[in-house]
Amino acid sequence: MLQVIAEIRKNEHQYMEVLKEEGKEFFYRKERYGSEFSFIAIYCECKIAIDFNELKKRLRSTDKFITLNDKLHCIIQDSVDEEHYIKAAENINYNLLHLNSNNDYYISTIHSKEYEAKDYANMIYELFCRLEDALENNLKNIVVYQDFVI
Repeated sequence: MLQVIAEIRKNEHQYMEVLKEEGKEFFYRKERYGSEFSFIAIYCECKIAIDFNELKKRLRSTDKFITLNDKLHCIIQDSVDEEHYIKAAENINYNLLHLNSNNDYYISTIHSKEYEAKDYANMIYELFCRLEDALENNLKNIVVYQDFVI
């Protein structure tokens, strides 16, 4: 897993730029109207283990699915409040488990309420930190939604 973490860190700036661009409308709506949202990051070692096209069909039309590479994907969930973003991530987790019950993947989430509207860089950085925690601690098929401390 250390190789995977090193790969994520190596490309983190590139991934952050993609997510900032893809998330522009969400960041704008948070700043302008106070609309909340969440990010979900999913890393799957076996790129064919999850049918992401099927997962996309299960998302709301206002959510956004983003592929960062063949093993790393993100979802931006629109209009998810602070009380329900973990449940929303658990629903994604449930769908992933039922699309392929033999699959191992790592999933993290973060909510916009924890950050100022223009603090998207720290929000995305923290999303990847939580994903790295999941990888380092081998937390397969479990939603990591806060800093993991042993």
